[in-house]
Amino acid sequence: MTLLFRNCAGCGGEQPFEQFHADPVGCPDVPDGECAEWGCIVCGEALIIGLPPGEPAVSEGTSRAA
Repeated sequence: MTLLFRNCAGCGGEQPFEQFHADPVGCPDVPDGECAEWGCIVCGEALIIGLPPGEPAVSEGTSRAA
């Protein structure tokens, strides 16, 4: 299992995180198995890492400045 050390908001310090779906066919969210969901081993706080950039959301009635 891969561990990643990151700042955990729940613990208030650097903690080890592990992937929720480490098995390539175990992540239902992405077909290639690169799961972006990580969980703090100490408190269970969730962390999403490496989401692909998407289109910015523009709601109706919102205009862009020129």
